[in-house]
Amino acid sequence: MKPKLEVFTTCTGGIPHRVYHPVADRPRRTDQGLKLTLVTLLTALALQPAATANSFTNVISNLEQPRINQNLGKGLATRFTVGSIIGRADHNIWTLGTITVPFGDAEGSISSLEASILSDSSGSPGDLFAPLTSQDPQLAGNYDFMPREGTEVFLQPGSSYWLAYKSFDAGGGNSFVVGLANSPDEDVREFGWSIGDRSFGVDEQTSDWKNPDPALPPLQFRMIADTAAVVPEPSEYALFLALGLGAFALWHRCRQQERQTGA
Repeated sequence: MKPKLEVFTTCTGGIPHRVYHPVADRPRRTDQGLKLTLVTLLTALALQPAATANSFTNVISNLEQPRINQNLGKGLATRFTVGSIIGRADHNIWTLGTITVPFGDAEGSISSLEASILSDSSGSPGDLFAPLTSQDPQLAGNYDFMPREGTEVFLQPGSSYWLAYKSFDAGGGNSFVVGLANSPDEDVREFGWSIGDRSFGVDEQTSDWKNPDPALPPLQFRMIADTAAVVPEPSEYALFLALGLGAFALWHRCRQQERQTGA
């Protein structure tokens, strides 16, 4: 005698299909995986860390060291290394505040200065990492540079970056004048932050970065930074929400198919 068969609809990969089973061997409904997916996604969304505002700290500076005034030419860049985060288990990244750089009186007529943070490329200045605010340092004094309005610059602990300044209308005796540290020492060095021992310049012919010979001392600057927890962008929240709703819709669809079959 042939066993009695029953049509049973199940979901595999989100696609409902019919399977014939003996009544005695009818499988249990297994939607626990979909439930788990939904719960995991929604929990991840709910537990995303929020940034905590702290006071910014002077983490590295050679601003008080003996100074050499140097023509910026077409550009100069100095490497710095980001320190560790100590005493803040809930924070995992540094956020840039302000960089203060000394300039001397500009030589001639010049008006184009571009300040930025570059990535490190095997010990040389790399690609643009983050542009900084603009300044026009025609007169001697300290000038502040910071992330552009509406942006934040996050720096990874233990990673190296380059503070870079470029001038595109230099030449013919026209140049900004920037301060270089005539000493390898640093007057402030917190949490393992450090400043490189030299500056790279821009090749007059190729406009590429080069390590000049003889070596140029590092740029003088003071950097203010704070620790923070990474906060997802709004688009990431939207992605989590879309995945959660998709998982719920998939689970609901399978449940409806199973109810129809049971009826």
